[in-house]
Amino acid sequence: MSRRQTTQVRLADVASLANVSISTASQALNGGSVADSTRARVLEAASALKYVPRVSAQQLRTGEVREIALRVLTSPTSFEYSEASFFYPLTRGALDGAHQSRLHLSIQFVRTESADAGALLASEFRARSFGALILLNQWESSGHIAELQSQDIPLVVINDPTSPAQSVVAIDETHGISLAVDTFAKHGHQRIGYVTGPSGHLDASTRLAAFYRRCAEHGLKVHPEDVVRSEYSIASGARVFGEYLDHRSTKRRLPTAWLAADDYVAAGMLHAAAERGLRVPQDFSLIGYDDIEIAQATTPPLTSVRLPMYTVGLEAALAAAALVRKGGQGGRRQIIQPTLSERDSVARPKASKATAKASS
Repeated sequence: MSRRQTTQVRLADVASLANVSISTASQALNGGSVADSTRARVLEAASALKYVPRVSAQQLRTGEVREIALRVLTSPTSFEYSEASFFYPLTRGALDGAHQSRLHLSIQFVRTESADAGALLASEFRARSFGALILLNQWESSGHIAELQSQDIPLVVINDPTSPAQSVVAIDETHGISLAVDTFAKHGHQRIGYVTGPSGHLDASTRLAAFYRRCAEHGLKVHPEDVVRSEYSIASGARVFGEYLDHRSTKRRLPTAWLAADDYVAAGMLHAAAERGLRVPQDFSLIGYDDIEIAQATTPPLTSVRLPMYTVGLEAALAAAALVRKGGQGGRRQIIQPTLSERDSVARPKASKATAKASS
């Protein structure tokens, strides 16, 4: 039997092979009152199947669980200072939630997009006897979720409201994008551009779809050439926006408003614009995303969609603790609303000045 198959063996499989009920199999494996012959049969079945008991539920009933885990799946090349700034409030909230629940929290960033991520996480979960797993996956593939569920791992998924996991804590990204687009519409902008996140990134895909929908609802124009992809960094934002400004068709007017994938990308866009003689908000308006500290330090200070990541981390840890208390059963789904931090980067459009400068 392969390692992958071994990790998928459940208590129900052991019970079936031993020809007993799941309850009897559990009692036999955990020192309960069963006949010696029954216990021997169950142990023999467990050995044959290489069964690893779900330690979390077992320990929980005896009050022994002391630790939960937060794992963030990232690309092997994506973890940069920008992500560190974004995830700090998330991890701080999770630590506070674990502390309130009298649990320790293990935090790790896992640089992998491997199809075996779920199996690897499950193996670590059992080896370290965690009570529940909090998972933030940044990529669109959800195979690891199915893998973890197949192995009965008590699971809290962050930032994927469509996840079938027991517990979900997510930001309403559609509402966040709507706040930005509504602001542009309120200021009279008709043509909007978007420097979105990398392809395959779950949040980037969700936000881009919401962006197109909300612009259509307002009757705002979005030209395909005005949607540009960037990594989540200042350097990438400056590079891709600079290339856009240098190579765009001069027959079309520059959008008078731009939404950035995050605040670091927005900072890069400000740099690229300044190098080419463009100013914000005089020549085009700009809204960032995340509302991290850098949004207040740019010139001008950025209007930005604020994501309450501390609250996400806190609620995720409390949800994990609830799973621990209930032996891995139950669950809850929480959708948390972002807000808009308004500063000085949005104004009414002056399309003629922007067109003249960008074309010169």
